[in-house]
Amino acid sequence: MGLPSEPTNIEYYTAGIEDERTESRYTTVSGTPFIHFNTAALKSDWIVNVSSNVIGDGIGGPGLIDGVPGTYWHTPYDGSTDYPHWVAFQFPKSHLITSFSLQNRNNTTPNVYKDFDIQTSVDGVNWVTHEFFSNSNRASGAMVDYSLANPLATKYVRLYFKNSLTGHAFMNLAEVNFSAYPEN
Repeated sequence: MGLPSEPTNIEYYTAGIEDERTESRYTTVSGTPFIHFNTAALKSDWIVNVSSNVIGDGIGGPGLIDGVPGTYWHTPYDGSTDYPHWVAFQFPKSHLITSFSLQNRNNTTPNVYKDFDIQTSVDGVNWVTHEFFSNSNRASGAMVDYSLANPLATKYVRLYFKNSLTGHAFMNLAEVNFSAYPEN
């Protein structure tokens, strides 16, 4: 996608009240920019939180939005945590998310996620699953792209990882990027 040449209607879901999704319409205006948030500068005003992190291995949540594939988030591998693992993002304003990408850590033994949900929230506390995904790419450093069947308008988004492709209780990621139309 790029800049729409004329007004375009996109069907999407918004975060609902009391764990319900509500369907609505979003109309872009001619020339509304479609942004692929894939650099640290474009993500500099995001807030990121993670379920857990190994101290001294990776740099935690900030490693997912710094635009540097060599930095990463790693959950504890000492047996203290198991799936599910999650990473939550808060944007400064609502975005209409159409796709996202996750980059595996560049490591000889990537500890890769398998099944996960993209979730939304109206408050950053209570989460509702929007869509389910499954990953089969365990390649070190691979960037895996996902498209939403129904775009999602939200200020809060969480990736909720349920299990491992590699059989471990822990996981790691290098980068998370979203592609979206910022809402007015």
